[in-house]
Amino acid sequence: MSTKPFTRQPRFLPEMPTGEREIESPPSMPQKPEISWVAILLPPAVMIIITLIMALAEQQGAYVMMSLAMTLVALLNSLVSVSRQKKKYRSGKRQREAKYLQYIADVKTELALQQNLQVVAMAETNPDPNFCMNRIRNADSKLWEKTPAHDDFLSVRVGIGNVPFAIKLQYQKERFNMEDDPLVGEPQKVGLEFEKVNNVPVCMSLFKDEICGLVGDNKRVVDALNTILLQIIANHGYDDVNIVLLLKEENVPRLEWMRFLPHVWDPECKARFMACGRAMAHQVLAVLNDIIRARELAQKDENRASAAALPHYVFVVDDPKGYSPSMA
Repeated sequence: MSTKPFTRQPRFLPEMPTGEREIESPPSMPQKPEISWVAILLPPAVMIIITLIMALAEQQGAYVMMSLAMTLVALLNSLVSVSRQKKKYRSGKRQREAKYLQYIADVKTELALQQNLQVVAMAETNPDPNFCMNRIRNADSKLWEKTPAHDDFLSVRVGIGNVPFAIKLQYQKERFNMEDDPLVGEPQKVGLEFEKVNNVPVCMSLFKDEICGLVGDNKRVVDALNTILLQIIANHGYDDVNIVLLLKEENVPRLEWMRFLPHVWDPECKARFMACGRAMAHQVLAVLNDIIRARELAQKDENRASAAALPHYVFVVDDPKGYSPSMA
C-alpha cells in the first residue's frame, strides 16, 4: 500500500456576522392640526349679522357692502389657512411613512446579506458527511482543520434546522398607543422575521456538553454515530482527538471501518481503543488509566502541562450497563 505525506494547513475561517444591530423606531407622527370650526365660523357670522342690523337701521348700502367684503375675506383667509394645515399634515404623514418604510427595506436587505454570510460560513465550517468523506479520500487541505484553539473544536453536525441569528437585534417592542400608527410594529416584525436562520447545520459540542446521548432504534442510532465519528475523524487530527469505542458485539461489524484509523490507537500504536465485552474493555481502560496517571504527574510540571493535555478522548459507550464505572 502506497502512502503520501500530509501536512496540516492553517485554517482560514470564513467571515461570520457578529455583534448587535439596532432597529430604529419610527419618528414621531406629525402633529395633527386642531381645527375648531366654531372659532372659525362664529366670529364672521356674528359680524355679518351685526353689519346687517346696522345697515338696516342706518340704510348705508356702501358700508354694508364694505363690511361684508371684509368679513368674507377674513373667512376665506381662515379657510385657506385650515386647508394648508391639513395639506401639510397629510404631506408630513406620507413623507414619514415613505422614508421609514425605505429605512426598514434597507435594514431587511442588510440583515438578509448577513444571514446569507452566516449560512455560507456554517455550511463551510460544518460540512455534511459526504464532504467529510471526500476530504479523507482526497487528503484535502482542510482535513483535520479543527484544533483546540478553535471555538468549534469537537463540534459535530447532527442535522439541518433553524438556529439563532448570529447578530443580536435590538428593537422596541410594540406598545399600546392611543393613535393608530401602522409603523410602530415594523421593528418587531423585522426582529421576528430575522430572529432565526433557516436550513443551516445544527451542531452539538462534545467539548462543551461533555456527555451526550443517542436514543432510538439501534440501526438509526448506529447510523447517527457513524456520521458523528466520520466528522470527528475528518475534522480533527489524531494528535488532538482520540476515540475510545466500547461496543456491543452486534454493532462491531458496522464500526469496524475505524479499526486502522490513527484516532483509535495510543501514541505508540501498541493498543487499539476498541473493545467488545468486559475483558477487552478492561485491557483498553487499563492503558488509558496509565495515560491519565502520566498526565496527572505531568500537570505538576508547568512546562509539560500543556503538552500533557492532548489528545482529548471521546468515549463511545455502546452498552452503558455492560461497561460500569467500576471497570475504570
